[in-house]
Amino acid sequence: NASGTWVGETIAEFDGSNPPSLALDKNGVPSVAFANAGAWYARRESDEWIVEPIDANEDVQNVSVRVAFNGDAYVAYTVEDDNPLRLAVKKGDVWEMTNLPSGDEAYNAFLQLDEEGHPIIYSSTYFSDRNATALIYAASNGDGWDLRTVDAGDGHLRRYVSFIVDDVGRHHVTEISHIAVHYIVFEP
Repeated sequence: NASGTWVGETIAEFDGSNPPSLALDKNGVPSVAFANAGAWYARRESDEWIVEPIDANEDVQNVSVRVAFNGDAYVAYTVEDDNPLRLAVKKGDVWEMTNLPSGDEAYNAFLQLDEEGHPIIYSSTYFSDRNATALIYAASNGDGWDLRTVDAGDGHLRRYVSFIVDDVGRHHVTEISHIAVHYIVFEP
């Protein structure tokens, strides 16, 4: 039972169908990433939202945002029929883009940052026959990427990935197929 006052505000006009992603920095300042004829990033500054484009590709979908302790913003997202899994990192005023190999078509990127601020991304990818999907893991160690297929699935399409990393470094991952909710524990 919530008491108090709810305050709502519009960040930007929206004509998309993918959900936005929200993160707070170390000071509690919100950042939002969303797909709307491209990838967009918004950050609350003083009493207004500063909204800027990340990627103008019309086929951007499934964004996930996190803000590192040093203030750098990380946005993972997928792009249909292109280099499917991308990571954009805002350092200062510049966005640095990385394309990650992720199979034929990636979707549902979900991003976290490890204790050192390195990105960890889980996403689903179609196999070449497009009849099944796999769970893909991508983690940066600062110098390169560890890319793995974590779960090749059971012949069903899987999507909507979410995960957390526990205190001892295990990854607890959930995803759904059209027949079940799945839970996986991964020790990288």
